Amino acid sequence: MKSLSLRIAMLLLALSLVTFLTTGAFAAGSAHKGTFKISDPVQVAGNPLPAGEYLIKWDGDGPDVQATITLDGKVMATVPAKVVELPQKSTSSTAEVQNGASGNGTLSQIQLSGQRYALEFTGASSASVTR
Repeated sequence: MKSLSLRIAMLLLALSLVTFLTTGAFAAGSAHKGTFKISDPVQVAGNPLPAGEYLIKWDGDGPDVQATITLDGKVMATVPAKVVELPQKSTSSTAEVQNGASGNGTLSQIQLSGQRYALEFTGASSASVTR
């Protein structure tokens, strides 16, 4: 009888642990990702990004998040970003680039296809060119 009680107690302990770990994973927020292309070299938060197709990932729904930008599996930048709501779903993935006084482009916003939000990056100047 003692071994049956011990087995039940162990089973309940295991189920409690699984429930606790699963709840913790959901509480951490949801993960997001998408791809975007840039045709000319730019910078984001002081990090250079050569032309290419990028993957961007971040955890949580915002508004303030840390975004990781990778190119061919290599992390190119981990930068602060702000998740902003768009008035309608974006029809394509676009990277908005703002040109500084020196002509250097700075990544200021990414819109992902089919999403009603965009990621904004700080430190860009006011003139904007979408690429």
